[in-house]
Amino acid sequence: MPPVELETEVVYAVLGNPNKRKIIDYLGRNGRAGFTELRRALKMSVGNLYYNLDKLAGFVYQDEDRKYALTEAGKLLYKILVEETKRLDHMLKPKSPLIAVYRKYVEPVVVPAALFTALYNRRLAAAALASISVALAAIGTYTSNLCLCILEYSVYPPAWISAILEGRLQFFSSVVLSWLVVALFIDGATYALGSREKRRIELYASALFSLAPIIAYSLLHQLVPLPLLKAVSLRILQVGTLGLLTASTSVYADLSKDRAFIAVFLLFYISYALHLATPAGV
Repeated sequence: MPPVELETEVVYAVLGNPNKRKIIDYLGRNGRAGFTELRRALKMSVGNLYYNLDKLAGFVYQDEDRKYALTEAGKLLYKILVEETKRLDHMLKPKSPLIAVYRKYVEPVVVPAALFTALYNRRLAAAALASISVALAAIGTYTSNLCLCILEYSVYPPAWISAILEGRLQFFSSVVLSWLVVALFIDGATYALGSREKRRIELYASALFSLAPIIAYSLLHQLVPLPLLKAVSLRILQVGTLGLLTASTSVYADLSKDRAFIAVFLLFYISYALHLATPAGV
C-alpha cells in the first residue's frame, strides 16, 4: 500500500475545527466508537455530530458493526494532532485579545453556525424553523404596506408582481421572490467559491429561515413611531439576517465562514445597490 499523504490545507481545515479535532482525537485514543458513545463523550448534539462526521469522510469510516474508526489518512491526521498539538494551538489561537473575545462571545451570537449544525440531518426541525418565515410573511400580508426586495424594502412591489397580483398578496409574493433570489444567488456564489456540497435542499430551506429577521421588520415598522428608529431597527434586523445567512451557508455549502460571508456580502451589496436605484425605496 502506498504511503498516505495529506495536503497541508486539508490538515489545517480539519484540525482548525475544534469539533472535528475532538472526533479525531477520541477515535485515535479509543480505536472505535458508536454514534451514541461519541455523542455522549464529546457532548455534541445529534445534528452537530452527524455534520462533522460527514465532513470527515476519508478520515473516519463505519465498520461492519456500524462503529466509527479512523482510516489510514485519519490515523495519520491523529498522529499529526498528537505530535503538533502545541504548535497547532499556537497557530490557531487568536493573536489579539479582542479577536479572542469576539470569537468566544460575539461570533456565536451574530453568526450562529451551531444552530444549523444542530439541525443537520433533522429536516423536520429545519422545516419547522423555515415555517417561522412563512408565518411572518403571512401575517405581514395583512398588516404591511411594504414589499421585500431581496434584503431591502420598497413602498411599491416589483412591476411584474403588481401586473399579476393586486392587494395584500403582493407582499407575500415579494417575500417568496426575495427568498428565491437569495437562495439562487447563494447557491451559485458558493459553487463559484469552491463548494461542491450536494445538500442544496437544506441550503434553500435554511435561507428561508434566515430571512425571518428582515421579514419581521414589516411588522415592527407598524409599531415604531420615529423614522430614525425605523431605520435603525431595519439595519439591526438586516445584520441578523446576514449573520444567519452566513452561518447557514457555511454549514450547508461546506465553506469556511470567511468564504460564506463573501457570498452573503455580495448579495447584500447587490440588494443595497438596487435599493438606491429605486425611488420608492424606504
